[in-house]
Amino acid sequence: MAQNTWINITLDTGGADIFHKVHTVNGGAAAAGDVTLSYDSAKLLDLNTADSVLKAFRLRLVSSGFK
Repeated sequence: MAQNTWINITLDTGGADIFHKVHTVNGGAAAAGDVTLSYDSAKLLDLNTADSVLKAFRLRLVSSGFK
C-alpha cells in the first residue's frame, strides 16, 4: 500500500523551552503545515512500532546536525 495517513503540525517557535511550546496538530489528506508525518496505516499498526519509528527519525535528525 501507500502512505494514507497524514499528521500536519504547525510549529510554535515562541516558548523558551519544550514545556512552553504548543504546536498545533491536525490530521489531513495531504502534506501541510511546517512538519508532516505520513504513514501507511496497513503497516504502522501499534504505538510500540510508532515509538521505534520516531526514535529512528530523531536519531536521523541528530546525525544530520540537529542540536
